Amino acid sequence: MKKQIFRACIALSLAAAGTLQAGPHSYFLTEFTGLPGSAGPGVFDLNNFGVAAGSLGEQAAYWSSPTNAHLLAGLGDLYAAAFGINDVGNACGKAFVDAEHQRAVYWEGTAAAQILPDLDTRPDMGNSTCNQLNGAAAKIGTSQTFSGDTHATAWDSANGIHDLGTLQGSGDSEAVGINASGSIVGSSSFTYPDGGTAKHAVLWRNGSLMDLGTLGGRNSFADAINDAGQIVGYADLNVGTSDSPAINHPILWSSGASIDLGLPAGFLRGDAYSINASGAIVGDAYNDPGNGARLADSHAVLWDQG
Repeated sequence: MKKQIFRACIALSLAAAGTLQAGPHSYFLTEFTGLPGSAGPGVFDLNNFGVAAGSLGEQAAYWSSPTNAHLLAGLGDLYAAAFGINDVGNACGKAFVDAEHQRAVYWEGTAAAQILPDLDTRPDMGNSTCNQLNGAAAKIGTSQTFSGDTHATAWDSANGIHDLGTLQGSGDSEAVGINASGSIVGSSSFTYPDGGTAKHAVLWRNGSLMDLGTLGGRNSFADAINDAGQIVGYADLNVGTSDSPAINHPILWSSGASIDLGLPAGFLRGDAYSINASGAIVGDAYNDPGNGARLADSHAVLWDQG
């Protein structure tokens, strides 16, 4: 939910600005619409052809244009949502099968949802979600294991389901971004020698798991990776306390370097959510780490080499 919430923050910040001027370009805002009788739309991803994926009320949906919504068949009358869509128009997300269990699902075009396999194969056990997919329909997300942990998971037509594991062999992990070559980013739980626990940004590439580290603090998270292998997310600068939460900055990992992207004047914290082929990065800047306050405090930010 974190990424979905703060992508909404960015959209709200842009809406407050109306028409945006950026050098020779102007950007105009268009509101996504629903269907007659449907609840409000939630849009979670957009492909390079302008087709968006998300949900309308309790149902998964896609938009061929902002004013043309289409429902995707779920697994019944329970909640379903599409979180990722590729340039072919295939999508993935999650759908509830009962009140307590959700399954990762895949939509090939407008066909009915296909349930993706789980790491825990026992009937009526565990939960899974597909967060994103690439043009080859390699899908990534999370699935619960037999032990009850949640592990980063990959699904593809050649190898089926694959447990991507964790940094230290236990705990949880999450996969949220994948590029055209199949490199995957996300996070893994991490335990320090003093017993303190955290999350570290990680990269899965060519069968190897790499800890991307932090900016001096305990936590980091990788949100996205482009086809050049550049990764963005956030990382802590210091170790926080209960009275003084850690300061985190947006970060770029590129060519082996960890680059603090910095923040606009007056802001303490931030996150980078997406990076395109030319290296332009979008994210947010805020001060209060509490979710409710952050929604009111957050400002959309673009980092671009120009």
